[in-house]
Amino acid sequence: MCDHEEQNALRVVTSAIRNCEKVQPKFEKGTPQHTLLQNRLRALYLAKSLLAGEGAGAYSKGDLEQSLPPIASILHKCSTAQRKFSADNPNYLRLEKMIRAMVVVERLIRGEIAKGGGQDQS
Repeated sequence: MCDHEEQNALRVVTSAIRNCEKVQPKFEKGTPQHTLLQNRLRALYLAKSLLAGEGAGAYSKGDLEQSLPPIASILHKCSTAQRKFSADNPNYLRLEKMIRAMVVVERLIRGEIAKGGGQDQS
């Protein structure tokens, strides 16, 4: 994986975190939307940490594994939404950046899990 790819992914993930933090107060605690957003933010913070080179040491294997479903959800939702636009549409291009970033993030997380990364907090 090249540094350029990770730097682009880091920019996209940082932006996604900002956007999620902005909408967070709009959802009442305990609602499904709030829980979904909390899980997504937790996964994005983990992704940002990995992309920034801070490593997986601060995260348990369980944390790494639990971050995969929200990342997969973002990837699925973006891929589905992207099909509604033509390739030259600004929304298509914005979604493409997010899709590429989530692919990089997913690969990083799976790589950390495969090499036994993260602290085992059993």
